[in-house]
Amino acid sequence: MKEQRIQAMVQEITAASIAGQLGSVETCFILWPLILQTTRPIAPEDKALVGTVINETSHLPVGRLKDDWHPDFVGPKLAELYRYEIQIREDVKHLCERLQQQFATDMEKA
Repeated sequence: MKEQRIQAMVQEITAASIAGQLGSVETCFILWPLILQTTRPIAPEDKALVGTVINETSHLPVGRLKDDWHPDFVGPKLAELYRYEIQIREDVKHLCERLQQQFATDMEKA
């Protein structure tokens, strides 16, 4: 049951990311705990991509965190986040496509 819930969440998150409803960095932050919890094998390079994105952006106001930042500081950090988003957008999109395919196949087998 837990694995099915993880698979459904991965499908939902990756679909939202591909549709542009989630930023690439936010997608990685949301996917990371699911990747760690799933019993499905995740390619080492996919884990490395998500882990790298998190490590390189943990100091930035991702998602709702920006609402808690002081207005004098949030602007420059959002600009930095935007530049990073542009750099990783295609890599994260391809990651999401791979995960969607893998988890769709896994759900069909279940």
